[in-house]
Amino acid sequence: MMSEKEITKEEKVAEKVKKRKRRAGPPIPRLSLKSLGTVMKGYLAVGFGKDIPYQEAAKKARLAPASLSTNNRFLEACGFLERVGKGIYRVTEKGVAFAYAIDKGKENYLKAVLLHAMTKARARDTFESALSALEKGKVVPLEDCVLRIADALNIKERKPPYLTGIRALVSIMEAAGLVKKVGKKQVMLEKDLKDAEKELEKLPSLEDIIKEAMEEMVPREELEAPPVQAVVMKGPILCIPMGPELYKYYNKLLEKAKEKGVDWTDLLMEILKKELA
Repeated sequence: MMSEKEITKEEKVAEKVKKRKRRAGPPIPRLSLKSLGTVMKGYLAVGFGKDIPYQEAAKKARLAPASLSTNNRFLEACGFLERVGKGIYRVTEKGVAFAYAIDKGKENYLKAVLLHAMTKARARDTFESALSALEKGKVVPLEDCVLRIADALNIKERKPPYLTGIRALVSIMEAAGLVKKVGKKQVMLEKDLKDAEKELEKLPSLEDIIKEAMEEMVPREELEAPPVQAVVMKGPILCIPMGPELYKYYNKLLEKAKEKGVDWTDLLMEILKKELA
């Protein structure tokens, strides 16, 4: 049975997590749809099936690390990236399909991939809130639409990065066929998420899109290679590639360190260096 002191400590940790989430706000993009495709291609350029520090993906995408990293939460919520550690991500098969659809200009593929992200992934809450700010069939100025969505998502900031992100959200909903542009500066909600789920039945299946995308975007040797893990040690980010066996050995050492309540980071570093020599 936990003591009152331990319960209080757990409650404090939970409250800190809640505050951090509130500060972070809902996952929204900070770059255009096309640029999000560039981000995904940056990750893929490092390699499929690898644990990738976002700084490496930024180099490949020729983007500033800060510009790329602010989109990781949104891409993860859409199911295109999987977070495997602090600042480290792995591209999912859906992420390959997303990058492929944008790269090849396949509108129906992109529509299907986006609608899956909007209806099946964690990003659903973000899109539901955004769409609730608009009235079906009613034309509104784009900037008015952006401010309405900001209110619906409880985003208080009205600075360019946030407004740019919401405009990108609108363009994503447009690419998915939910929002329609009327002229250059007006938009109209055509479909909600219930309509989107019905629309998916008329589009190419996600499985078929993924199969084609994997064949086109991922080199065969990467598909056949064993998984590679990345370990972050204390201090500056240090990425150490490992095969499955070495990674299993590393995790056992970490468990022992935790049991004994000691910091074995330096010792682990020495062991890893010998193992990888």
